[in-house]
Amino acid sequence: MAVGLVASDPALDVHRLAHRSRTRVARRRSATAGRGPDELQQLKNYAPAIAKDPRFDLQRTRWEFWVVSTEVRGIADDNRRQYPDQFGLASTLHGGWVRIWVKTWGEILHDAPNTD
Repeated sequence: MAVGLVASDPALDVHRLAHRSRTRVARRRSATAGRGPDELQQLKNYAPAIAKDPRFDLQRTRWEFWVVSTEVRGIADDNRRQYPDQFGLASTLHGGWVRIWVKTWGEILHDAPNTD
């Protein structure tokens, strides 16, 4: 599964998101193993356009985009290891106001808080 969202996607509820100071954007795609490089580049290409959309508060909105798969490969795997204290953070743009994460489902489940 890869996550991301293009501005023209009807799943983007502009009115709901416009009043949040931190926005996580996700779009579900078909699940396949071994995603990474292409999806990461796609997010790097359109994340700045979404973050600059004037329908959002450009002064206070932070954006987080995610690529999630069962396996991460290639340059996407290298990119997500560049910040030792924030494993999975593959890219930061606009002074940290836009962040792109790459993780596996297993890593997300492992990092989830234990509710027991």
